[in-house]
Amino acid sequence: MSSQIPLVSSQDFVSIAEILGELEGNASVDKVFRHQGLPQNLRHQAELFYPNAELIKFIENCARQSGSEFFGLTVGSLYSFADLGLFGEYVTNAPNLSAAISRAKRSISFYESGSSIKSTDNGKVTILRYFPASPNVIGGKHQSDAIVLMLVDLVRTFVGKEWIPDYVELNYSVNGRKTALEDCFLASVLSDRQAIGIPIANELLSRSRLNNTINKNPITLQDLHRLYTKKPPQSFANIVLNSIMVKSEYMNSDIDTIAHHFGIGVRTLQRHLSKDGYTFRDLVNISLFNRANELLMDSNLTIGEISSELGYSAKQNFIRAFKKHANVTPGQVRTLRSHQT
Repeated sequence: MSSQIPLVSSQDFVSIAEILGELEGNASVDKVFRHQGLPQNLRHQAELFYPNAELIKFIENCARQSGSEFFGLTVGSLYSFADLGLFGEYVTNAPNLSAAISRAKRSISFYESGSSIKSTDNGKVTILRYFPASPNVIGGKHQSDAIVLMLVDLVRTFVGKEWIPDYVELNYSVNGRKTALEDCFLASVLSDRQAIGIPIANELLSRSRLNNTINKNPITLQDLHRLYTKKPPQSFANIVLNSIMVKSEYMNSDIDTIAHHFGIGVRTLQRHLSKDGYTFRDLVNISLFNRANELLMDSNLTIGEISSELGYSAKQNFIRAFKKHANVTPGQVRTLRSHQT
């Protein structure tokens, strides 16, 4: 079941929300989040994972809010490959373009699930292609347009900002948009392909990263460990838990909302959770405990305020539930924090 729900890093929501905010103002961003029923804290949390279908719907809603038929091009022009969180930094910090492509192919699954990056060597030219997890959906054209520019940006990191591909492959029917797209890409557009792709002359693959693009904070072994431990959740239970934890108002994370979020029925959700050995209530309790622990360790809220924040009707109910889960009281966690500072 988990393989049928492609996930993407919430870094994409953060960046796209910032772009819409710059173009149309924060009120427009708020409107899109409310319209789509997305939690507002998704605008600031870049290390979670969310259904890819929700991202594409989000891009489409942002495009409609901005009134731009080419919103994806705007995103791609303002959003470099290096902006893709730790994944983007890891790829663009490769010693040369060939190594960068290898890193992208190897590590894309740690940024999003269901998609892939592949390359085909045709002798003198290598075709770099991105296969999206959710092709042929409303809003997908905006994502595809943005990805083209980001792939071009990746190549330019090593060969210079003047580089232009000979042509661009798009995975949708461009119809009346072809001329505008070619004017933007400065390249011929081939539509209705299986993936988003650009050709790269093989003689460019050995190019080293340009000095003026070298990251002052290079990727360390610890960063790589973080990359490979931040992989999207694989079990269905962990996917559901991740979605519950994204929400800022845990008392509204009801089973009907989460089931609708994944496009399945409540009984189907319960059945798949049971296979993983969990009930929905188990996951809600885990998410509440994780949030409570964060607030106890990293905030100055009183235990009573934390109890209210998490939706408990009485402080004692919160203390009892916390102790049952953690075998210690919230007060003992606070005492531990005071000893660490």
